[in-house]
Amino acid sequence: MDETRAKQLLAEMLSDFTPGSILHLLGNVLRENAPDNMDETARQQLASAEEALFVVGVGLDAVCPR
Repeated sequence: MDETRAKQLLAEMLSDFTPGSILHLLGNVLRENAPDNMDETARQQLASAEEALFVVGVGLDAVCPR
């Protein structure tokens, strides 16, 4: 899949989901695809990234309600 196709699919998703919910889904995808053998530092960084995506998503949904 190239970048153009990915953008097209994301645009289609925005017709059904809010921007915040898409970021929340992305956080879930990152967590589910993380390798099992991560060290504690990497695990904490991944958790921080997932939390940041959630918080930014909440902010986006507040600023850009449907």
